[in-house]
Amino acid sequence: WSSETARKSIYSMIYPGHEYTTDLIMRQFDQKNIPGDLRWVHLPPSTFFEAASHYYVSAHRRALAQKTKLLTIPLPLQKEQIFNPTFRSLKRRGEQLINALLLWYEFGARSLIPDLTETKSGDKTFSARNFVQKQSHMKSLEEQSVFTTIFSNDLEVILQEMRSRKLSPSLAADRLESLRVRLNERAIGRRPIPNTLPNHKNVYLGVLALIVLGSAPSAVTVSDAVVMNMAEPVDNTDHIMISKKRLVASLHALNLQTDDF
Repeated sequence: WSSETARKSIYSMIYPGHEYTTDLIMRQFDQKNIPGDLRWVHLPPSTFFEAASHYYVSAHRRALAQKTKLLTIPLPLQKEQIFNPTFRSLKRRGEQLINALLLWYEFGARSLIPDLTETKSGDKTFSARNFVQKQSHMKSLEEQSVFTTIFSNDLEVILQEMRSRKLSPSLAADRLESLRVRLNERAIGRRPIPNTLPNHKNVYLGVLALIVLGSAPSAVTVSDAVVMNMAEPVDNTDHIMISKKRLVASLHALNLQTDDF
């Protein structure tokens, strides 16, 4: 699985075997069915409204008359990463891995790895600091949603400035276009500046994410591994083989990696 394939995979369409989209999305609104760290209060508002929007559309399609019902599939992979809890969990693993790597760089390897940003010839090199900045400004590749949700107060400010002619039409258009981005910010944080200091939990989650994203699926037994041509199970997790190529490709597919990382 090459990095180029991973980059293209975000445009892939998913064809599930059964039409359960509406029921599966509905279950998310009962937060007892969702792990604690993936509940709505820990996610950006845009994720909640994206799920609600997709639920409304899918429920409408499935509520049509018997011979006029519309399918809710296929779905773009990038959409699944937003409103599918399983994909959100996988993406969270990638974020935890990147966070652990950046903490390791910041507090453990800064004296060993130079923080180069650009050579005299213009060739870019890795910089943890640049990566964080680029990561926060990466554009989303998902398709346009049917509904767009924004903060009412933000819209009211723009309207008042337009009525008083303090805002030109072109600038107003730019401001309106940026309103959706505000919903990508988490409304509630556990700490004022979370995940900025290394601790045992961050390291553990980073190592766990490294295994989940960087190792190949393994069979339950050795005999199954032979028959299914899969990796054999190990007695000690320290012996799990991690593929750098697989890890990089996984981060690309989750839209968590820039070209120079």
